[in-house]
Amino acid sequence: MARKKNVEVSKLEAAPVETVVDAGMLFSTAPIQPATTPAHTAEAPVNSETPAPSTGSMFSLENLALAEEMITVPPPMDAPIEIAKPPKDKFIRVCPLPNYSAAYYAIKYNGDFFPVLPALARNLLADPTLGPTVSRVRFSLCATLNGPYFVWITQIIEGTKKPSSVAMGQEAALEAGRLQWVRVQWSAEKNVHEYCKMLVEQSAPEWPTRSFPEILEAAVGAHRMIMTADHEVLQKLAGKRV
Repeated sequence: MARKKNVEVSKLEAAPVETVVDAGMLFSTAPIQPATTPAHTAEAPVNSETPAPSTGSMFSLENLALAEEMITVPPPMDAPIEIAKPPKDKFIRVCPLPNYSAAYYAIKYNGDFFPVLPALARNLLADPTLGPTVSRVRFSLCATLNGPYFVWITQIIEGTKKPSSVAMGQEAALEAGRLQWVRVQWSAEKNVHEYCKMLVEQSAPEWPTRSFPEILEAAVGAHRMIMTADHEVLQKLAGKRV
């Protein structure tokens, strides 16, 4: 049985951020950028589904720890990939390939992010009413241990005079997740995202063969892409009836 390992909380470090994609159309171009098991005697055959305790108390860490092979189930390659936040009770990996992470202008409305065409976003930034609603965010492909792939949307800190603790925590977790399995959790006391490293070695996940623009088009949906000034979200933010 694999012995349970403690995890340590890393110090937050800001990671470098790629520039915002300035493409003619959204999502149309490449985005920015061993465990051991106890021996058993022949006189005591073991059921593979309910292994018998080795030595000591049945509540010992050795007897309760999960075997490593039990927690390395890859997600199905053809499963739908949605916009989501990292589950607080699971470990995740962030795809390290540069073409599976992209920065975009976006507007957050009713809890959802709406990507904005760069040329339109620059015009909106000059508007006193709509300008403050436009932000720069990063879309990153992630995998969950024993779970599905998902796209995590995080704030960008580059070019920000005073990055928030939320953005800095997200950036640090992203950077760490590209190298190893991490569990991301929100600290209400510190008002920041913190991450814990998995010290038990696990192999990196297999990543989908679909292109990132194709994944984003399916995950975001055409109705959430703001391509023109008459988009319903812009109209509502401007105080117009729709």
